[in-house]
Amino acid sequence: MRFFTIAITSLAACAYAMPQLTGGMRATDTSKQPRDQAQGTDEINIPEHFACTQDSDCVIRNVGNCCGYYPKCANADAELPDPCPGGGMGVCGFPTINSCKCGSRGGCISLQGKTKVHGREFDD
Repeated sequence: MRFFTIAITSLAACAYAMPQLTGGMRATDTSKQPRDQAQGTDEINIPEHFACTQDSDCVIRNVGNCCGYYPKCANADAELPDPCPGGGMGVCGFPTINSCKCGSRGGCISLQGKTKVHGREFDD
């Protein structure tokens, strides 16, 4: 029984579907992404649905995942991608988000109090 529990837990953890980071704005990054060979600078790709220029661009939205409801700060006007395009499994549960802000690199950041919950890569 212990083996079965460990196997199922491992499969569930490995099967979490991360959203694809495509389209959107580009912002300078100093540490988290590989060097962009074409540009010769360190940059990250911010998806359109997380892109922002000011705090009011970001609101708490249901971005969803394979389990269903999943709140995250995202651009108020952007169309959200399909949260689970190929079916599959997800890690269920979600954080409580109190507020949103636009990070210094141009992406929405979810906050729980003053702690960054999502979008740390969009801020210094």
